[in-house]
Order: sequence, then structure tokens, then C-alpha cells
Amino acid sequence: MVTRHILSVDVERWSDATLLAGWVDRRAGQPLVQAQTEQVLSILAHTGVQATFFVVGEVAKDNPGLIRDIVARGHEIGCHGWTHDLLVDLGQERLMADLGRARGLLQDLSGQPVTAFRAPTWSLDRKVPWAPEVIRKTGFRVDMSIFDGRHGIYGEPVATGRPLRIATDAGDLFELPTAVRSWSGLRAGGGFYWRSLPRRWIAASYAAKSYPAVGYLHPWEVGRPTWQFPDAVPASVRFSMTAGADAFAEKLVWLLSAISWGPACKVATDQAAQLAPRMVLGSGGLRPIGEAE
Repeated sequence: MVTRHILSVDVERWSDATLLAGWVDRRAGQPLVQAQTEQVLSILAHTGVQATFFVVGEVAKDNPGLIRDIVARGHEIGCHGWTHDLLVDLGQERLMADLGRARGLLQDLSGQPVTAFRAPTWSLDRKVPWAPEVIRKTGFRVDMSIFDGRHGIYGEPVATGRPLRIATDAGDLFELPTAVRSWSGLRAGGGFYWRSLPRRWIAASYAAKSYPAVGYLHPWEVGRPTWQFPDAVPASVRFSMTAGADAFAEKLVWLLSAISWGPACKVATDQAAQLAPRMVLGSGGLRPIGEAE
């Protein structure tokens, strides 16, 4: 039986990227986000794939018709925060307020329950051990905010890479870690990795997984970049955001056809959640229930 994996799309402005913080006005990408997302929707329609769209609240507020279009095409809406700020920069009180505001708006616009969350830039990690309880309290049951492994400004290693439950006083949060490890140790989970790594190597990495693994992309990655970087933006940041973008639309069609995909909450059934190991997130990282930190 072929394992069905989870496709996710982070609907944000290109200027929201954490790598550009301090270099670019956060709203600079607003005029492009709808057209970029519509391009992704067209590719998904062509390949017959459904996905979870994690939408930034500010983007939804400025583009309400886009949310309705995503839902009309049969996709699932998830929350990517109100702004694209890291959890550690928000703190508990602001995160609670922002998630409530974003979830409420997304539910109103989509007409569907919004129960899946992804933190901007994979910022659910040991620096914010209080965050899973806040996420669960604001109504989310499925989380896709942990990048499995350390990589520069983000990442939290997961013992097996498989789905797990993060225990909180408000109830368990079903966690679907992102980053598909291959035999070589490289990650093939999406974004820069999908744009840069060989397509057959990516497909083989997913085929080797017997559990639902996660793939992700951003609308601004699909097609030749049409924005301008300020001169001060370092070459390494430009490369990270644009490498492979010219050929990515065609490569994405191939990946969507070669791998079996579905949206998070349809793939992550209640039965799968109950079978996942139960862990806690502390200042030392993830650990099994009952194990000392």
C-alpha cells in the first residue's frame, strides 16, 4: 500500500521571509501574493492534488477572496500566525491573542474549522516550551511547526522523525514534524531543498517512509522571482530564496505526480494520532513522558 504524504503551502508574502528581516519592508510582497498563490492552485488542479494552505492572518485580511478560492478548490485552510513573527519574539500573551484573531478570521472566510497550525520559520522548539499549550488552548489539534533537525536559525531534532503527540495541560497536540531524512542524512522536506535537490532523490526519500511525511512550499518560490532585493541583502540570502526557482514550477508538477499527497487533517486521522508516541517539549528539547529533563 502506498503511503499518502502531506502537502502544505505556506501562504505568505516573499518579504515575510525571516532571512529578510531588517532588509525589506514586510508588506513589500503584498501586491504579488495573490497571483503567486493562484499559480500554485493551478498546478494543484492540474495534478489533482489537495493540500493544506497555512495562511498568515494579515494576508487573509488583505486577500479574503483568495481564502474562498482555496476552499472552493477543495483544499484545507491552516493558520500560519497573524504575522510572520517567530514564536520566541511574540511571547505567550501575544501568541494567544494573535492565534485567536487569525483562527477566527480564517474560519469566517473559509467556512470550515481551522484546526491545523504552523509556526513561522519552524519556530516551535526548545526556546518556547510554553508554546504547545498556547497552540492547543486556542483550538488547534494538529501542528506542523517542528523542523526535524538543526539548521541555522531553526530546528528541533525529533527522535524518530515520525509523527508524535506533544502533551500539554490543555490536551495533546498531534505533531507532524517536517524534514524528510534520506539515507545520507540530508533533508528533502520542501522549500530550498525541493528547489535544489534532484527530483528522483526527493521522491525516493518519500517512498522510503511508511508514515505520513510532510512536504512544503511557498507560493513565491514557484516561477522566476519578480521582486527586487535591496542592494544590501547578502548574496547568501538571495541564493537561499531564489536557487532553482526558474525551473521549480515544472519540477513541482513532477513531484506532485510522483508522490501520493493529501491535506494534513485528512491524512492525520484520529487513529494515527492515538498511535503516535506521547512526548513533552522542554528547555532540553523533546523527551518521552516520564523521562527526566
